[in-house]
Amino acid sequence: MKGVGYLEASFVNGQPTGPEPRFGALATSAPVGIYEIDGSGDCVFVNEHWCELAGVDAEVAMGRGWEAVIHPADLETVIAEWTAASDQGREFALEYRFRKPNGDVVWVAGRAVAVRDRDGEVLAYLGTVVDITDRRRFEAELEASEERHRTTLDAMEDIVFRTDLGARWTFLNLAWSAHTGRSVSDALGESLLETIAEEDRSAVKRALESLLDDGREAVRCLHRYRGADGELRWADTALRRMTDARGSAIGFAGTITDVTERFAAERAARELAAIVDSSADAIVVKDLEGVVRTWNPGAERIYGYAAEEMIGRSSDVLVPPSRRSELSEILERIRAGERIESLETIRMRKDRRRIDVAMTITPIRDGGGTVIGASTVARDITAQKAAERRLAESSRHFELTHDLIATCGFDGYFRQLNGAWEPILGWSHADLLPDPFIAIVHPDDRDAVADRFARLAEERESIQFRIRLVTKDGGWRWTEWSAMPEIADGLIYASGRDITERVEAELALKRERQQLADAQEIASIGSFEVDPATDGRHWSAQQFRNLGFDPDGPVPSLEQIRERVHPDDRAEFDAQLADVYADAGETTFEYRIVTPSGETRTIEAQARMVVGAGGSRRLMGVSRDVTAERDADRLKEEFFGLISHELRTPLTSIIGYVELLAEIEAQNLSEQGRRFLEVIERNSRRELSLVADLLLLTRITAGTFEIELGRADIGEIAATTVEAARPSAEQAGIELALEAPEGLVAEGDPHRLRQVLENLVSNAVKFTPEGGRVEVEVAPAGEGVAFRVTDNGIGVAAADLGRLFDRLYRAEDAERRHIQGTGLGLTIVKAIVDAHEATIEVESEPGEGTTFRITLPRRAPATAGERSGRDQRPAHGRQPGGRVSERG
Repeated sequence: MKGVGYLEASFVNGQPTGPEPRFGALATSAPVGIYEIDGSGDCVFVNEHWCELAGVDAEVAMGRGWEAVIHPADLETVIAEWTAASDQGREFALEYRFRKPNGDVVWVAGRAVAVRDRDGEVLAYLGTVVDITDRRRFEAELEASEERHRTTLDAMEDIVFRTDLGARWTFLNLAWSAHTGRSVSDALGESLLETIAEEDRSAVKRALESLLDDGREAVRCLHRYRGADGELRWADTALRRMTDARGSAIGFAGTITDVTERFAAERAARELAAIVDSSADAIVVKDLEGVVRTWNPGAERIYGYAAEEMIGRSSDVLVPPSRRSELSEILERIRAGERIESLETIRMRKDRRRIDVAMTITPIRDGGGTVIGASTVARDITAQKAAERRLAESSRHFELTHDLIATCGFDGYFRQLNGAWEPILGWSHADLLPDPFIAIVHPDDRDAVADRFARLAEERESIQFRIRLVTKDGGWRWTEWSAMPEIADGLIYASGRDITERVEAELALKRERQQLADAQEIASIGSFEVDPATDGRHWSAQQFRNLGFDPDGPVPSLEQIRERVHPDDRAEFDAQLADVYADAGETTFEYRIVTPSGETRTIEAQARMVVGAGGSRRLMGVSRDVTAERDADRLKEEFFGLISHELRTPLTSIIGYVELLAEIEAQNLSEQGRRFLEVIERNSRRELSLVADLLLLTRITAGTFEIELGRADIGEIAATTVEAARPSAEQAGIELALEAPEGLVAEGDPHRLRQVLENLVSNAVKFTPEGGRVEVEVAPAGEGVAFRVTDNGIGVAAADLGRLFDRLYRAEDAERRHIQGTGLGLTIVKAIVDAHEATIEVESEPGEGTTFRITLPRRAPATAGERSGRDQRPAHGRQPGGRVSERG
């Protein structure tokens, strides 16, 4: 007998009666899993949410049944922690996993406490489980992200740090050890100020205080610190305030950059400035970052900037935007210790006028020979280089561009080409200049090119076009062109870009989209997307076809769709749509539509609301036209019903006349005649049984199948079934054993339960070779009764195990061995089990045998009316390890 739990004691027929009715009601309807366990560890209550998390019904969890729900890898830990908690009288708290019968794994956080009476005696243990699957997944992803972040920080040369509000180190990257000579582990917990030279600590402290008191988010400060060699070094420290989610300060973060060498270079530059002040040329000293450190009067005359405007400023202000890369190249050469002599280039004055200069750039080294800056001596050569510069500049841009540049005459022949043609197309200038441009154009594009050349001559405006050009190795490259005529010179200036990869990507995307559309059309699967915020809709072409709309027309509104929905289905359609809009879950439903031509179609839709990281919501889904499938199901059921009724009457007549003939003519029949009558009667009864199964299957499918509840003595049913099957078992050379104690009674339909057991025993005998053994066992099972049928026969392959209860399905091995059967028996068994709200489990290994176990609940099964809304189709699912579990 099941004990009455602390929670269950608060209810009678679903109504609160105990001293804590509100707590009991909360336990039943709470959105967290709640369970109750007695002092011996047996479960006596679980609420509905606990069952949803575990994937089982409450009856399965009763007693020690809850252990089967715990993931095998966590079960030992859970039991050990539970035992320790109960022995020590403390709270049980642990994170572990549920493994559902379908294989899904759910992480939960479990807690339980003892409920005691006024004398301190334990009444029960009440606990909760909360789904933390998403949190665990997020923690794993966060851990990986933090590891990648730490690796990146450790690769940086600057010191990266975090501190608490007391400015004590909480994080340091590996650069700390390189700069200070101390390990990170030794430094953690120490104050940031201890690292700084004593004379500079007050300035850094004020910077930290300004982040907290003045509301500033970031500050910078210069200070000295003790380096790995024991000497004081200069550092540029960037500090930022860290806050929590509520905006409260929780510490500081920042970087420490060693600027000792930069300071030394600045000092050297200032010393050199005094030497060059009298020079007529522009003499400028820069550090290796391009920052000006000295600026003589000659530089002010040539460039127009005063010294106070340029010192401390990057010299790139003197460099035209088109030559910014040149400055980087010069600095790289200087860093390499190279002296650059008589470099002729262009610089830009303060008034934005460009000037030509000839400059000599010499590296500046410190006492150890390390390059720390550069000295530039520049002379204005604008006047003498003006014409030469214009020509050189034009030629340079023409040759350096990666695009195809060409000058053509209106006769279509090239006049000049840049250097990009050979790398892109393989043609040298010598290959291209003798022939007209049209010679390398794809034949399919030549008419378009000729038309555009004519437009250039007539309209005298620039044009753009896309063509294919042949490569020297025989291939083709897509190019995009812009051309402009110069009528006075009789020339066309054109530039083209290789866009082959882009065009191929566009074509591939187009092919993939067409393949998807073709696949959707073949499978009659349409897809749709709706933005609830804007009511923006996107449909695939097949979605239009499924609902009877024109794919070339606009996406219909919701009201237009509802007008197509069959009037009898609109309420359910609206309800399902409201559910999916209100919830982020997934729903599948069917509805009928009526097209403008009057055709009725059945549509199966699947949809879910997808919530983005920023809270954006999109309704995503697919639909499928299942009209043909549903028509086929209906015709099949009509066929079964027709055949069953048409065969039953003549078969009953045949059996009746055979019995009458055997009785009346008993004295006149020979031995052979009597055997003939027995064969006729046996086969007629077999066919009548098949017809009865078909009729029963028709009622099951139609939803009209019902059971007659009553007192069912399971032991007596098992005994009579085994005795009835014993002759056929002995004839097949199979041992048939029964273990069934008396008095095991359940509420059920004795006739249908006998039919279940007869089917299972008959199957076990059929699928067990000669010399095998079939066992039938009846035993209590928690609060119910279970019976088990086990054989050591041929077993069921894993591929067939999940479909055993499908209508008319027969395993491949049964067909191969020519074992008689129709594929209806187990379907009927499943339907009867469902009607009793019982469970059926199957375990099998090929060559080892099969076990069927059915557990009947003690509580009364639901009435036919309560079952009318349920899906009557057999459900099946497979679990690892050759096991399938079915729930009615």
